[in-house]
Amino acid sequence: MSIRGRLNVAHFQSAWNRLIAQHAILRTRFLLQPFGQRQTMLQVVLKAWQPTWTLGQWHGPETAHREHQAHIASLAQPFYLTQPLLRLGLFSAGSQDHRLVFTIHHAMIDGWSLSLLIDSLIQQYMELEPGTMGCYGHVAQHVWAQDLDSSHQFWSEHLSTVTAPSYLPSPTVDAARMAALAFVPDCFETFGVTMDNVSALVDMAQHQGVTLSTVLRAALAVLLQYYSGQDHVLFGVTVSGRNVPIRGIEGIIGPCINTLPCVATITPETTVADLLATLHNESTLTVPYEHSRLTDIHRCTRINTELALFNVLLVVQNYPESLKLSSSPLSIAIDSAQQNAEYPLTLVASTEANRLHVQLTFRTDVFPVDYVRQVGHHYLAALASLLKSPATTHIHRLTLLSLAEQTLLLDTYATNPRPCPVHYAHQYFETQVHHSPNAIALRDHAQSYTYSQVHCLAQGLAYRLVQNTAVGRDRTVVIVADLSACLVIAQLAVWMSGGAFVVIDPQQPLARKQFIVADSQCVAVVGLTHDCDPITNSLPVVPLDHLSSQRLPPDAWALPTPDPTALAWVVYTSGTTGQPKGVQVEHQSAAHHLHAAHVWPDLQEATTTHTFFTPAFDAAISELWIPLSLGGTVLVSRRDHLATLSQITRLSCSGSFLSTLDGTECPQVRTVVTGGERVTQGMVDTWADRVCLVNIYGPTEVTIATHAARLRPSKRPVIGKPLANAIGYILDQYQRPVPIGAVGELYLGGPGVARGYLNRPELTASKFIPNPFGPGRLFKSGDLARWLPGGEVECLGRQDDQVKLRGYRVELGEVTHALTQHPDVRQACVVMRNDQLIGYVSPSTVKIQAVLMAVAGKVPQYMVPTALVALDALPLTPAGKVDKRALPQYTPVKTPTASWPLSDETTDAKLLPILAQVLDKPLDAAALDQTFFQLGGNSLLAFQLVARCRRAGMKLTIADITRTTTILQLSQL
Repeated sequence: MSIRGRLNVAHFQSAWNRLIAQHAILRTRFLLQPFGQRQTMLQVVLKAWQPTWTLGQWHGPETAHREHQAHIASLAQPFYLTQPLLRLGLFSAGSQDHRLVFTIHHAMIDGWSLSLLIDSLIQQYMELEPGTMGCYGHVAQHVWAQDLDSSHQFWSEHLSTVTAPSYLPSPTVDAARMAALAFVPDCFETFGVTMDNVSALVDMAQHQGVTLSTVLRAALAVLLQYYSGQDHVLFGVTVSGRNVPIRGIEGIIGPCINTLPCVATITPETTVADLLATLHNESTLTVPYEHSRLTDIHRCTRINTELALFNVLLVVQNYPESLKLSSSPLSIAIDSAQQNAEYPLTLVASTEANRLHVQLTFRTDVFPVDYVRQVGHHYLAALASLLKSPATTHIHRLTLLSLAEQTLLLDTYATNPRPCPVHYAHQYFETQVHHSPNAIALRDHAQSYTYSQVHCLAQGLAYRLVQNTAVGRDRTVVIVADLSACLVIAQLAVWMSGGAFVVIDPQQPLARKQFIVADSQCVAVVGLTHDCDPITNSLPVVPLDHLSSQRLPPDAWALPTPDPTALAWVVYTSGTTGQPKGVQVEHQSAAHHLHAAHVWPDLQEATTTHTFFTPAFDAAISELWIPLSLGGTVLVSRRDHLATLSQITRLSCSGSFLSTLDGTECPQVRTVVTGGERVTQGMVDTWADRVCLVNIYGPTEVTIATHAARLRPSKRPVIGKPLANAIGYILDQYQRPVPIGAVGELYLGGPGVARGYLNRPELTASKFIPNPFGPGRLFKSGDLARWLPGGEVECLGRQDDQVKLRGYRVELGEVTHALTQHPDVRQACVVMRNDQLIGYVSPSTVKIQAVLMAVAGKVPQYMVPTALVALDALPLTPAGKVDKRALPQYTPVKTPTASWPLSDETTDAKLLPILAQVLDKPLDAAALDQTFFQLGGNSLLAFQLVARCRRAGMKLTIADITRTTTILQLSQL
């Protein structure tokens, strides 16, 4: 504070003493005392107290800098609530120039009171009478007299729609950490933005019958809805607290202000007029309850009180002008008022000379400064958009992004145009056959195959398909095959014959295989005879039993050249209706997928790799054909993944499998490609400094991959930027591009977009939409994401009940449907917890093992719940849906003690302790009669079991685990 004029320092100090004696709030301390079942903060007012002054002299050009440093130092010095909460410093900068540095705890005063305090100080200095100002004690008495029951009822009803905290997203802090942030007093910075022509905002507010404060709240609600993607947004507002029937309330010095939650609901139908009216009405309704403590209000919601309700606070300053400055011999001006904020972001709005100034105080460990600058400008843009838009304009029509920002997000960040020289799926492979015919293309458990051999065998099989079936453009051929050279040869043969393949894993349930055969309307089945017989339904069968004897001379048959728009394959993925859905991918999409690997620096090397994913999964296509298009060698075998790790130079796997390795199993690996699920920071820190770690992202509907990133040590895991010719927009629910750091849905485009879902036109129309920003179509991925500065994308989770489990896509609705098909199940629900599927069913009398066995006959093994919990009834929300948050936690039950002992020399005695470690639960002999999967095992844990058994000297393979019925049988191998 600057004080101009001749100052009597002793008189000035006496004026402060008189001021403190007059206002009890300045003599206040706080003590924590037991009160019933909890601790309560008591306000204690000292009868008398005089402050200790810090005096000094500042002269020369450094005065302003030294004053600023004094403010910072005083703010950094903590207050203790049981000791004085006011510090005063007076520094002479000249005979008629003094600087007052006064620091006071926010519990003692508010912004309204500041001008009143200065006014009263001048009165005391001029030896004026105290006047008719009221006492803060009257306010405290009024607050204590409030009806708590009435307040609780009001807030419970007012916040009934609030079911979760509402946060402005942070580019650096996730929502879970945001909810439990600890207060850090010295990590705040401030940034300001200014808007001219406030009178226009005031006129607009008056025209709508609201206040300027309501317009400022509306702009913040628009911004938070845009950034968070939530229809219900919640933020804090400060109220003056002076709407109480106390005489002279406007002149009372003390902390009358309070922080209240402000709720705004923005639906597709909400207009500018609707939002303003709703917020104005809310402001009016809360007046009788504006002294409710925020902690008490929090208890009126269904949100855990340990979580912050919101992370943004709006303060609208409309403090009164000082009354006595004009007649005083001193001129006192507030140069700057700085304070530590309680919330990660606080917006303080004030008006002066027809200008609106918004000061944003933010935590630097939560929000980067560039992000806050962006938020500040978008807040002003929201105000400008509210101002210029008619009252009937829907909120989602308002524009916050500038043209430059839209160009950056929709062109620079979202696209990666690269010319593609190939037009069909196996064109790159044919090039390798021509250039390196004798190079090894495939190795399985039986033998090795050169590029020329694979080509010749596929040509012979294609000839048989053409001669014996109705294969042709857009006609499908089912391939029933495990990971083997036969699978690759069969896929290539189908392409050569002009058809499209559908791969069925022989280990899938029979009902699922039969459904795929029927739904795909295939014209033939290719595979080993014993795999094909149960599902053929009179279809032509082309056996693979004696593939090597079916060679044809290279000139025996002219290969047709596929049309780029012809179908290349159909992949069946989990579906919400209880049945899988087939995704149709064309040759041009497949060609662009392979081309992306050729031009991506970390993937274009010819390597020796292996196959990890099930053959029916689309990632398996990528695992096979990217290396083959680059001239590499693929080890194709499902029998023993661990045995092949020491032979490969590129490892492709899910993040879950990667987390089980320590690097010693794959000493030659130079590149690790992971995808299918989120990568953890631990995986990045473990692997990124020893290999080239590549994270791939993309759904089946956009041909396997659209984004890739090379992950670096200590850097956050991201999915990176679009691959060649892919398009990746991040849009809100109204298909508007969202700003950097804001949350939106990934919309994916480019030549990789699939034709659609086979036999599902309605679903195709809802998920594949016209591109609003250019030619072609977009696929709505359902994945939540945000842009990071620089154009990389961070994936944040799902909008729906789709989950990624060990790299596989699982629709929880399909698993739930399978549960409800059992005649004894009345209700069912499936959730994923700790990377496991947990099912809940009712009634409690359901026979769990019988239900699990029935589900195993309908869905693949990775979709069978690890455990079922039987309840009398599943908890429901008021809307009648299953309340997943109210479901009890699953606790594994200890296996009952067996009736016979185990001998230390038997293999089963050695196996059970290892199995117990892998499953992380106690086991005894009774477990021998159960399968690995009934005990809670899955494909990922099967890898761990094999690895640990080998270290213990027991030979075991993945195939052994999946083939055997019980643990006892497994121990006898």
